[in-house]
Amino acid sequence: MLGVAAAELLHRIIQLTPTLEHRIIGDVRLTDTIVGAIARRLGVDPATDLRPSVLGVAILGALNAAFVRWTTQGGDDELIDLFGQALDVLAAMSTTDQPDGHLSVPIESGT
Repeated sequence: MLGVAAAELLHRIIQLTPTLEHRIIGDVRLTDTIVGAIARRLGVDPATDLRPSVLGVAILGALNAAFVRWTTQGGDDELIDLFGQALDVLAAMSTTDQPDGHLSVPIESGT
């Protein structure tokens, strides 16, 4: 298992090396795999339906946010729990409860 110190070091190296950051965070193959899986699940063609791409990138963003939180907090929480929390945020933000169909995103202080 990757230790917190090693994860922090890896995160700093990635941030300080733009080509490495682009390669790891923006890995096209990983994104394509996630987008393809979402498209299959939705029964749509990702070439004509934007939803799988938007959701795929959002999921990768949630994973990145969880990883950053995990490394900056010293690994006190389980990474998988933080990822779950990040996905819960996405789910909450995707609820359209307004008559005009716009998202209603509650803003909480301190989060």
